[in-house]
Amino acid sequence: MFSSFSDAELREQSPSLAIERVIEVLPLEQSAYEAIVVELAAAPLDSEQAIDRFERAAAILRLLLYKDGRSELALYRVVDTAIAQEAQETEALAVNALAALANYYYSGGKSAATPQLLQERLAKYAEIEPLFNNAMACRRNLLHRAGRR
Repeated sequence: MFSSFSDAELREQSPSLAIERVIEVLPLEQSAYEAIVVELAAAPLDSEQAIDRFERAAAILRLLLYKDGRSELALYRVVDTAIAQEAQETEALAVNALAALANYYYSGGKSAATPQLLQERLAKYAEIEPLFNNAMACRRNLLHRAGRR
């Protein structure tokens, strides 16, 4: 559905009307987007083409996150998949997905994950140096929204 859009269009701060129309007909269920990431992660991210395909999917998931949060859990799967690769080439995928989540929470986005799951994941991510700042930003923004500091 997004094949007619360039990577640059998918990364624009405000999606075009054409992209908005595509988003309107997509499922609202988190599980639909988690399944896409699971499917993409089934193939090793061992080539530039595979990484590009995964990056494009992550860009689409960020659009959906900012629209209404429907891809939040899928973006956590992107982070998990990227760090499982233990490769510098996929590190940016994890950093960018976690940054998107931090921005989403900062903007008042609500989490579909349980507090326990969020705490476990963010603690795990905070132990990984390139993810530390974004993991702490997620935590801080979630706590701020909940009225705790």
